[in-house]
Amino acid sequence: MRRFIKGIAEAVFCILLLASCTLQFPETISAKFTDANFKVNLGNVSKAVTGLTEEVQKNLPDDKVYDYNPDGTETLQHFLIARKMKIPHFVDVLKTIDYTQPSVTIPISEFTVDVPDVQETLNSFSSNFSDVQFAMLHIFVGLSNLDTDCPIDISNRINITADLELDAVSTPGKTLASYELPDMSAAEVLTTNLLHVSELHHQELKDKQASDFEHFKLTLKNVLLELTGDLTTEQSDRIKNETTKAEFAVMVYLDVPLECTATADIQLNVFELAQAGEAALGNDWLGRSEASNTEKIDKYLKVLKTVKFGMRVDGTLGLPISRLLITDTTVGAGKVFGSDGERFDVGKNVEIELTGEQIKNALATYPYMPELNFTIGKDTKIEVPRNATIAAVLSVSAVTDGTMELYNKSNRQERSAHGEEL
Repeated sequence: MRRFIKGIAEAVFCILLLASCTLQFPETISAKFTDANFKVNLGNVSKAVTGLTEEVQKNLPDDKVYDYNPDGTETLQHFLIARKMKIPHFVDVLKTIDYTQPSVTIPISEFTVDVPDVQETLNSFSSNFSDVQFAMLHIFVGLSNLDTDCPIDISNRINITADLELDAVSTPGKTLASYELPDMSAAEVLTTNLLHVSELHHQELKDKQASDFEHFKLTLKNVLLELTGDLTTEQSDRIKNETTKAEFAVMVYLDVPLECTATADIQLNVFELAQAGEAALGNDWLGRSEASNTEKIDKYLKVLKTVKFGMRVDGTLGLPISRLLITDTTVGAGKVFGSDGERFDVGKNVEIELTGEQIKNALATYPYMPELNFTIGKDTKIEVPRNATIAAVLSVSAVTDGTMELYNKSNRQERSAHGEEL
């Protein structure tokens, strides 16, 4: 419809150019459009799920998020969230040790690590994607590499043991080993299977709600630093006097597979899932930067016989979408589809016929962005495959029938006398 209006405007402009010549021109010019068809594609928006790793990373800025495919054979989409928690005052502990002793054991204060929030992962799809339960999640615990300017290499002389307490399960006397994953970009896929990494402590989390992770914590109790010394006095003094930096951290890795069950009815917005707001349409369904001046295009609207919005939604998102509902988010003049909306089936080409008044309402409202929603019923199992996509194709078609005045000499002269734009 935008191109249709633009095309008519260009025709008017050409006629006005001719009118400025010395040729004799009629007082008025009209054009008749009988069953003329115009069709414009408003947008073809789609989103690959693997592209959401960057979106999840934005929601968890203090963590590292990986697109995770264990062994490279997983068919479901996984995200791995890595969180680092520094052991408090570690450099101060190192500077108090007598490294001439054969071995030293020093207690470290108990501390806790907040487990990454699963809900923030789901929010990358939709803010409404919350009432779900995961049958199985995996959590892994280890240590970072020692980051220090210590003049003597003591990294392989240190052992840390602790009682790990997570989800009311206690693992006493666990020796933690150093293991860090590579720093990969969001576009890369991590295929290392952490279940096969012996340096990491592994624990299964069964039947967890996404909301459970809001205050989920890992507690380290009875933490002991065991150090093999047997260094010279000179070496021991250098460590104490020259070391200014020594950071050791507990690493927590949470494997989040996109496989869960809805614990309540969930309503999701197709445009939000497809990231339509960023991918193609902006915040206006008609792709405009401001509301349209309907007074200037009334004569074009009068010759419109029918206008239809066409929609088709497809995808391999693994969500049980069968019926969609399109409704308005604005009120008053912006109402086009009404409070009850329009329902249609997924995967079928659907056209919704609008009246001239509905078209004016949409054009006069900015931004105009209806909602395209579907509902996942309670107890529905959700499985999102790797490389899944969801796509929404929008179009508008118009059939005209009527006569439109393109040029009127007297009106032009009158408007010109009043300094109005022609």
